[in-house]
Amino acid sequence: MAAERVAVLYEGSLLAEGVRSLLDRIAGLHTTAIAAGTDDAAERLAALAPTVVIVDLADEAFRSRTAFDLLEPIRDVRLLCLHGGDHVDVYRKRRVELGGSRDLAAAIRAP
Repeated sequence: MAAERVAVLYEGSLLAEGVRSLLDRIAGLHTTAIAAGTDDAAERLAALAPTVVIVDLADEAFRSRTAFDLLEPIRDVRLLCLHGGDHVDVYRKRRVELGGSRDLAAAIRAP
């Protein structure tokens, strides 16, 4: 199994920085920190092509620019949303090419 490419998107979030540090030191996962509020954040994410992106939804950076805008160039990615509590929401983005209504129905039914 290929190594996970993990990006932590944040702009001043101590929670996101702490999670990034813990993943690097304790879990042995190499993470890349990307400042979400910068103009080149989407391009940096596309170049990294992460398999996982972690965001703190309470972070100031996401009040002006959504994580969905930043994830648009990436085909397949898991989005982990930190809430500052005792849980994390995990979403999976998977781009499916559509040729017609049958493809759309298949995408809806896909696991």
